[in-house]
Amino acid sequence: MRGWAFKVKRLHYLNGIGIIRNMTEKIHIIGASFAAIACAEQLVKLKPEVKIILIDKESKSNYLPNGLNYYLRQSITDLSQSLWDSPILHGHKQVDRLQGEVIEINSQEKSLSLKLADGSICQEAYETLVCAMGAKAESHYIKGADNEKVLTTKYFTNSRDALDKIDDSQAILV
Repeated sequence: MRGWAFKVKRLHYLNGIGIIRNMTEKIHIIGASFAAIACAEQLVKLKPEVKIILIDKESKSNYLPNGLNYYLRQSITDLSQSLWDSPILHGHKQVDRLQGEVIEINSQEKSLSLKLADGSICQEAYETLVCAMGAKAESHYIKGADNEKVLTTKYFTNSRDALDKIDDSQAILV
């Protein structure tokens, strides 16, 4: 493999002799649902010294999207029982969670513009960035799907709001 160079983000193949050195100290992951958590778990296992920052706009990103269904079928007695946590990441000192919505990625400056829960905008520098955002529950293809009476339940706050509307309704269409 003479003359072969390998470089991905901050991992370097040095001196052509197969010595790999980790130059990354911090990895940002946008998203905090299943794909992002699986990525963070693997990083913690493989590189426990690396700092991981999970960024998600939801305060309850650990919500099982089918939680309202479990509640309505009486498989759980409270919607909060549909929250899950990763035993690998729970309390891990190298993993931080940041609630905010990424509104811009500036790849030249290696920075993120975030809108925080309080509405303020801040900048966050990154070294390595993983984008693991999930799918949205909204549809742009179905006429009327954006109506306020159409309920989505992917996120905990949506499900809690939907449950309040269901409780206040005389009839619902599923």
